[in-house]
Amino acid sequence: MRDKKGITLITLIITIVVVLILAGIILNVTLEESGLLKRTRVSKKEYENAENKEKAELEQITNLLDNYIGNDNNIEKLTADIISFTPQNLEWNVKNVKEALDYLYNK
Repeated sequence: MRDKKGITLITLIITIVVVLILAGIILNVTLEESGLLKRTRVSKKEYENAENKEKAELEQITNLLDNYIGNDNNIEKLTADIISFTPQNLEWNVKNVKEALDYLYNK
């Protein structure tokens, strides 16, 4: 058996491991040079900031609603100015909450 020439299984495994390590290093260097990893980190941070801002605004509105709904005397004080949003449509032109709701649900 020892006289036969060829690649042993251990040699093959070691070669594959070395090639994978080199491929990983080359891929990492390529991604760093292209700036893809940096842009990914920046995008992730922007997403997290936007998510935190949205959560804070939602919590604020929820607290306002809880305060107004919890006290029946204050229910008439709840106005559209308290609950505000930025419309996506540039043709947005409504005068009161009823028109806004009609617009949103009929479009």
